[in-house]
Amino acid sequence: IFLSDISEHDLSEQQSKDNLFLIQTINDLEHIGDVVIRMSTIISQKVYEGVAFSDTGREELLGFHHHVTTLMRLMVQVLEKRDVEDIAYLLRKAREAVIEENNLRVSHIRRLQARIGVSRDSSSVHLDLINCMRRIAEHVDLVGRNAATGLGQVDEERILPGGSAVTLIRELQERANSSDLA
Repeated sequence: IFLSDISEHDLSEQQSKDNLFLIQTINDLEHIGDVVIRMSTIISQKVYEGVAFSDTGREELLGFHHHVTTLMRLMVQVLEKRDVEDIAYLLRKAREAVIEENNLRVSHIRRLQARIGVSRDSSSVHLDLINCMRRIAEHVDLVGRNAATGLGQVDEERILPGGSAVTLIRELQERANSSDLA
């Protein structure tokens, strides 16, 4: 509310941009926090119910978790420095996370199709966790895009050829929807 109240005062163009960037960033950080709470609920449920992951599934989750925590560290670095090269790197890594999530989902579904019992028992938990981590990556991507815009780098093609992770997500969802209809 404080930042919203500030916007009612006379601000320079740069102050207004900075204020908007801070409001957007805080919103994305709040969403990331919500996702982390959701993940902790899922993990608590897993422990309570004694759900086990296959070795492959566990390794995939740990690897993706590492990727997403690295993204979070990069996001903090971007927030501290607001360097164009750091932003571009963050956006590339966020895009890679979206691709990785899609690959992990397919890998998990293949284990289900192979009737691996442990994968079947932990399926909803596994898919929920990778979905949560993808959502974190999406919000990190938004923070990076907003940081780029705040620096006057509104040309996403210059920062990340092929667009952002959010653009990629939309493309993947459209492909999935069109294949569902076929």
